[in-house]
Amino acid sequence: MTFKFSLEPVLKVNEHREKQQQQKYAAQVKQMQSIKDKIDDLKDRISQTDDTSEARYTSIHALRARYGVLEQMHVEIGKLEKELILVDERVDAERKKLVEAHRKTHMMETMKTKEFTTFRHQVNQLEQGQMDEVASQIVSRR
Repeated sequence: MTFKFSLEPVLKVNEHREKQQQQKYAAQVKQMQSIKDKIDDLKDRISQTDDTSEARYTSIHALRARYGVLEQMHVEIGKLEKELILVDERVDAERKKLVEAHRKTHMMETMKTKEFTTFRHQVNQLEQGQMDEVASQIVSRR
């Protein structure tokens, strides 16, 4: 006798959905990390500009241009931080979906384990019955 789980197709579908959800979650996390990297890069570029070397700017126009670039970087950081908040919300939503998919898969695996335990118990009872029958025939022949 071989064991065959009655809900095997459902388990396979749940496992497939869980894998898909893991991929979606990973994509959102990757996007969030990309935005964080961009923010860090802009902050590094801002910090690399030497505030003490203002004497090298010979004209007011050069100084204005420098501060214009810095202002653009700060605006870009602001936009990225707003986008990061939205992506973080999507990551949380995908994480919740992943947890739900994992819960369903785990529930099916638990059912499979219980069904296998019941199957093993039935097989053991059947084997024990056959062994009892053989033993009773041996005893009755003597």
